[in-house]
Amino acid sequence: MRCQRSLRDRTQEALAEEVGCSVQTIRAFESGRRRPSRPMAQRLASVLAIPPDDREAFLSAARAPIARAAPAAAPDDPAAYLAHLADQAQGELFGPGQQRWLAQLDTELDKIRAALGWALDDDAPDLAARAALALLAASAIERFWHGRGHQAEGQRWLERGLAMIDQEGLEVDPAVLVSALRSIGWLAKLRGERAQALTALHRCVALCRAIGDKQGMSDALDTLGDQAVVDGDAIAATWFYEESLALRRGLGRPELVALSLNGLGHAAVVRGYYEQAAERFLESLAALSDRDDRRSTAMALHGLGLARLRQGSLDEAAPPLSQAMSLFHTLDNTLDVALCLELIGELLVLRVLTCGAEDAGALGEAARLWGAAEALLEPSGISLSPPDLARRDALVSATRLRVGPEPFLARWAEGRALTQAQAVAAGLAAVRRSGPLG
Repeated sequence: MRCQRSLRDRTQEALAEEVGCSVQTIRAFESGRRRPSRPMAQRLASVLAIPPDDREAFLSAARAPIARAAPAAAPDDPAAYLAHLADQAQGELFGPGQQRWLAQLDTELDKIRAALGWALDDDAPDLAARAALALLAASAIERFWHGRGHQAEGQRWLERGLAMIDQEGLEVDPAVLVSALRSIGWLAKLRGERAQALTALHRCVALCRAIGDKQGMSDALDTLGDQAVVDGDAIAATWFYEESLALRRGLGRPELVALSLNGLGHAAVVRGYYEQAAERFLESLAALSDRDDRRSTAMALHGLGLARLRQGSLDEAAPPLSQAMSLFHTLDNTLDVALCLELIGELLVLRVLTCGAEDAGALGEAARLWGAAEALLEPSGISLSPPDLARRDALVSATRLRVGPEPFLARWAEGRALTQAQAVAAGLAAVRRSGPLG
């Protein structure tokens, strides 16, 4: 793929824009870290103007396992590098420097991999110390694994380190295990691996109770609440979030209090208590008002927009959804940008249905935003939850009937070809054009 791109004098950025994916995805394809799906490989072949006689060979080569280059050399002092990540990354990824840190970790990903590989080499001495360092560093950058679409990789590193400790019977600080188990549970939950998530989280809770780790307990309970929301068990989710919230208030951690409030908001949405949900999200925003935590703020805004949308308050839903998407975009958080696009598409369709007028332009734009969201989610392998997917599919069917199958599919395909920046701009413009219901 790199060769064909170079022959046609295309930059990675230009190819990504034409194909409709992120530059990181093109880099992953060319480095062998990922293989394109067949539809993606076909789009690449089309954009690169591969001759018909050569196309099947190109598709096979693009999708075949690629021989990996030798791994990057570990940092000169990998132990010090991992200790630096473990000590600094988590705090920075929750604070005002999160955008800078995410960009820095992007450039250091090969170094991170090499350092983790060094630490988890089971033929080297000091296994316990190195495994502990790897787990602390990998869990400290969980927001990076999530925000940049590396959820599976982050989970694999953590599980590898934990397996080394368990299999070798290594003695490490229980706090290290708490951190690793909570991160594994969170990443597995995001990836839809329910059994793995629950196993890790319940083990984490038991360990926290044994050692009296209140923050670790609050984190694990919060993630169990997230999983219960995904499962549709809003009553269990509320219990988990309430216990987590009480612990976090006692710890005096407003940034963590905000996350528990977000969880309670989502549980209330599942139960249909939309006004209560909105109050929780507004309370979360108040807790974050004197903190420069863009991601947590964006999460609360996204939740507020969702609550208002489900409530039918479409005019009140539009501003927080737009603000959340803009914040997620500044952090290059592709997954959450896609989820905002999904809701903005829903908002456009509901406006048309509420007004009782046929507005093919707005409906077509909804199809385009849904197509963009699908393409942005595709590389991560993450999809909407079953209830959200069922709701979106019902709206898609209604929209397709009103617009017509061929125009609908054409607009969907247009959306898939958008870059993240173009999709965000399209979403914001669509909200502005739709205006208030009046």
